[in-house]
Amino acid sequence: ITRRTPDILDPTFPIGADVSENNREGLNGRIFLGATNPGLAFWPRTDITDKGVFSFDVRIDKATVKMPLMFVNNIAATNELSMKATADHY
Repeated sequence: ITRRTPDILDPTFPIGADVSENNREGLNGRIFLGATNPGLAFWPRTDITDKGVFSFDVRIDKATVKMPLMFVNNIAATNELSMKATADHY
């Protein structure tokens, strides 16, 4: 039910060490999907601290909760190996 999000870090702009086999999640929220798997998956982040992951207000049944949501672009969402890497990370 969140209608507006704050400015988030660009998940395609590397901050610190880029994502890799040894660094599965970047400071910008980007998730490592594999060296040859296409697409983009990331946690929306407002900054690089532990508190930087943005939490959305979500209604489940009649309860409202705050939780982070992972964003997955259409390229990753339609590729079996990219989605497996996304699910494994989640």
